[in-house]
Amino acid sequence: MKRAGITFSLIMLLSAAALAQTSSARSHPDDDAAIKRVVAQYEEYWNRHEFAKTTELRTEDSENVNVVGQRSTRADIAKGGPSYYQQAFGNSTIHDTVVSIKYLKPDVAGVDVAWEMTGAKCPDGSDASYRVGLKSLVMTKIRGKWLIAIFHNMDLPTPADRGGPRTLPCQFR
Repeated sequence: MKRAGITFSLIMLLSAAALAQTSSARSHPDDDAAIKRVVAQYEEYWNRHEFAKTTELRTEDSENVNVVGQRSTRADIAKGGPSYYQQAFGNSTIHDTVVSIKYLKPDVAGVDVAWEMTGAKCPDGSDASYRVGLKSLVMTKIRGKWLIAIFHNMDLPTPADRGGPRTLPCQFR
């Protein structure tokens, strides 16, 4: 009798876990599209060099961490970001590609965005003609609108097929 109770409990526990996995794996085409629109809008603001406007895409308490680990708040970004942004990125363009969306809850998603950048400058003023990286975002749906709550950005080594050996981003050399 005791064994039957344990077996029943185990079956119920595994069934609940399977149901939870099925629920989180469901398709979210409307939310996927909305998240991709936010990423596309970010790209548009970046390419127009309107970094401060990206605050429209962020939660009130959002946090931004750049490729060298510097943190900034939504209020910092509203002022145009760090002082070096215009010098480093004033002539840059970026192309973003959403590579993964993982729903943690119906209103919270982890989003990976691969990016390519041209036209940037290194901190020493030298040319950083081509850069690649990954943005790791946590987005949340507030009043029906997807917003960026956490934005972590990382540089990746430049692919060798872009004119030479793989190279590290200039700020890490």
